Amino acid sequence: MYEYSDDLERLFALAARDIRYRSRFYRALLDTSVYVLGPEAPGCGEVMMRPRMIEAGDTMQVRYWHLGDGSRILPVFTSLWALRAAINEDTGYRSVPARELFTMTRGSTLILNPRQPVSKVFQPAEIEQLLHDDSIDIGVCALEQPQHYPQRMLESLTRVLGRHASVRTAWIAQAMSHPGEDGKAHLIIGLEVDDEADHILREAGRVVAEYATARQMFDVYRVRRERDGPDAWFVDQGRPFYERTWGHKMALSPDAIGHA
Repeated sequence: MYEYSDDLERLFALAARDIRYRSRFYRALLDTSVYVLGPEAPGCGEVMMRPRMIEAGDTMQVRYWHLGDGSRILPVFTSLWALRAAINEDTGYRSVPARELFTMTRGSTLILNPRQPVSKVFQPAEIEQLLHDDSIDIGVCALEQPQHYPQRMLESLTRVLGRHASVRTAWIAQAMSHPGEDGKAHLIIGLEVDDEADHILREAGRVVAEYATARQMFDVYRVRRERDGPDAWFVDQGRPFYERTWGHKMALSPDAIGHA
């Protein structure tokens, strides 16, 4: 029987369905230990069960996966159960505090629980934001239209989404730490997708990470019309910046957002 992190993985599943849980999940993740693949020979199965303090200058070898486009990504797992479910061979692994792993692998792209029903890609910019504790509690914030539309980001997203026939609608919203004031904004891209959406959300996340300003938190979120909460806000109050029926039409100004 492999160790299964019930509380964290339950919160992970909730956060994947509802962005109001994401701040809680991020905090819980940074306060726990995760598993990474090590460079050891097959069969050793060594694990550091007691998280060690990472001293200045310390290094730790971890195994990356190489993707078809030539890039690489670091697989990270919330439990041994999730690791063994994703790996079909004997391998070495390590347990390390998530915050320290994020610190040591700065500049890398990570994927949490790959090959599982619920997984998430962490882009380098997002990891920096988490380490600086820049997230706000979306659960207590109302969504609103952005005060300043990131036009170049939306144009790039429109070009990317136009290549995927399964994308129906895309919106942008923000959650403010202090609505109506010049407070910290959490940018949210909502996507309505017909079928399997993971690869589309990852691609959109890369675009958002490229254009998001430093120290600005962001999320890419799958919107489903049958749900309430944030989903209902996007559908009922949000102004789409992309709709499938528009084809490759792009919003060229804030006034054009939401219009064909």
